Amino acid sequence: MDGTIAITRIHVKYRISVPKGEREAVERALEHHKEHCPVAVTLTRGVEFSFDADVEEE
Repeated sequence: MDGTIAITRIHVKYRISVPKGEREAVERALEHHKEHCPVAVTLTRGVEFSFDADVEEE
């Protein structure tokens, strides 16, 4: 490269608060997040994309 910084990895950390009883629905959505998120789909062509989530019921 010509000295330009390049992004090679992105890790996203979600902190999600949901009403009681909604945790399972959020976890199901997160399972499919990566393949349905336009940004993640675009980035995975040349950038390693990962995420994790802390889901807390209120």
